[in-house]
Amino acid sequence: MAGMAGEFMANWQSKFFRERIVAQIAGAKEDNDPDPHSDDTMEKFLAQNTSEQLEEFIYNKSEQREDYLSLAADLLLAMRQCKGRPGQGRENLDMPNGASPNGDHKEEEGTKS
Repeated sequence: MAGMAGEFMANWQSKFFRERIVAQIAGAKEDNDPDPHSDDTMEKFLAQNTSEQLEEFIYNKSEQREDYLSLAADLLLAMRQCKGRPGQGRENLDMPNGASPNGDHKEEEGTKS
């Protein structure tokens, strides 16, 4: 296992390293379900490409390990932000009680701060 860890840390272009990033992208995509019909260009891009295609895109844009990791982190962050956006016909199930999509807080009747 130490050999794999060493390869992971030393060679960002290795199959092992890249497969780990693909797995992270796949997990984020599954958890956040980007909408392929969204008006948001980034969300549509994330939804219309496979995890492998997204990883290949950031790999091809990268000249060094730091570039690759930074782009991967940006992609994962963008993927996670898809979950917080109200979509067409989708409910935001993670909305706190009394909150609205535009950030206003609606007080429940009979309760005041």
